[in-house]
Amino acid sequence: MKGQLKNVQRHDVGIFTRQIGKGFPEELSKANPKIAEATTIKTVARTRLKMGKVKDELKAMLPILTPSEVRRFHLLPHEAIIDELEEGNYEESIRYLKELFELNEEIHRKTTTPIWDLKKNKNALSRLRDGLIIVEQAKNAGDYISAAAEFLNMALSFQATWEWWWMTERLYRSALENAEFLTSVAGHYEYIANVLYELGMNQLRLRDVEVAFQNLSKFLAMIKRISDPEGICNAHMELNDDINTEKYLQLLMESAVESGLTRKVAQAHYCIGEHFLNKRRPDIATFHLEKSFELYNKLGLCNDADKARVFAGVSKG
Repeated sequence: MKGQLKNVQRHDVGIFTRQIGKGFPEELSKANPKIAEATTIKTVARTRLKMGKVKDELKAMLPILTPSEVRRFHLLPHEAIIDELEEGNYEESIRYLKELFELNEEIHRKTTTPIWDLKKNKNALSRLRDGLIIVEQAKNAGDYISAAAEFLNMALSFQATWEWWWMTERLYRSALENAEFLTSVAGHYEYIANVLYELGMNQLRLRDVEVAFQNLSKFLAMIKRISDPEGICNAHMELNDDINTEKYLQLLMESAVESGLTRKVAQAHYCIGEHFLNKRRPDIATFHLEKSFELYNKLGLCNDADKARVFAGVSKG
């Protein structure tokens, strides 16, 4: 009898060991129902505890949303941006954004060329919201140069994509309007000239040649006032004014040599070489491009040197 009991106990222990190793509740219940029940309760308790911790961790990872943020979640992208600006009392930003919406719709009606819908573009709307807030805050503080700078920054961020060129022009105009408040302040002519140049170039991209010519001419008049031979040169090149371009290229070279700065001389040689290469005069262009490469190389300006070398190679054929 004792031998039989020992065999049964050994049998039960064997089953119990296998249950722990393999996780078979049905095997454990055969050995001892009470042990099986206790093990199951402990397992369920541990699982619930782990699940509770996981839930707490997930809750901690979730962003805490304000009631207005929850409301905006259910709005269309452009409505959500307007709602956010209204909450911050940015009335001028709202007016400007609504004007852009109207301009976008007007262009859609007048042209068959596909352009993006501003109201549906979250990235564009977010960039405009951030920029317009900066502009409005700057203007409220009487800082028109910062307002103009931010309009210029926004324009530059959109001009890389042709679908936004219509908006880029509007932003450049706004930069110019704000910069013109500072025409009486010394040192700001160069900034306004830069805005005029970018505006004129954008209008050329839009093939609005007449208006582009007007703005580039204004740019030209302004940089003559601030003695910028390189800028004057670029303006004449954009206006296809060969005679004055070459005149100011020579002035640029003289100015660079007088400055005694090797980099300015290298830039002057590059500008002259590029101009004559565009005019299919490699006999003049090659010398200046090779000289530019030589000077940039001495200064260790690898990118500029490589650019001059490539154009010199094109010029030599």
